[in-house]
Amino acid sequence: MRLLIVRHGETEYNVKKIFQGTLNEKLNQNGIEQADKLSVRLKDEKIDLIFSSTLDRAKKTAEIINKHHNLNIQFKEELKEKNFGDLQGKQWDELIDIVKKSGVEFHKYKPQNGESGLEAQKRIVKFLYEIIEQHSEKTVLFVTHGAVIMELLFHLSKLPRKEYKKIHQDNTALNIIEIDTNKHKVHLINCTNHLD
Repeated sequence: MRLLIVRHGETEYNVKKIFQGTLNEKLNQNGIEQADKLSVRLKDEKIDLIFSSTLDRAKKTAEIINKHHNLNIQFKEELKEKNFGDLQGKQWDELIDIVKKSGVEFHKYKPQNGESGLEAQKRIVKFLYEIIEQHSEKTVLFVTHGAVIMELLFHLSKLPRKEYKKIHQDNTALNIIEIDTNKHKVHLINCTNHLD
């Protein structure tokens, strides 16, 4: 399976460095323009299926990309951003400080009423392998969120957590991975050439 993974376009919370999690923020004007540039980049790409998070910022990004493909977008809860529970809506710096003070590694930290990175990873990886089983010969696009994409890339790449900067995701970043039953070939990680 050829897997394209895209992070949604920019929101005002992204600009203000506020952790959104499952809060339902919309794209700002720049985010709409970013998604439009990505749609032009992908217009000649053969895409068989589009799956999107149910959150508005991802849905809108998927819809903008889809204007060149006319596919039936499938909106999936499994592709939603990591739920940071009671810490959603906080500044990134404040959130990082809270996690550091807890003494728990970031990917293992589970905020009240939320999920840990490992739990989010389990969710997205389970969904990925269901899609691989059903559509192994297809080109599939996931439109989702930064933390969830990073968890998926940690799983596929086997990178140690300390290497997180290598898979950091910018808004409308494109990732392309060929997935076989026994091996994965990474073609692109966090590519935003369409924004230049």
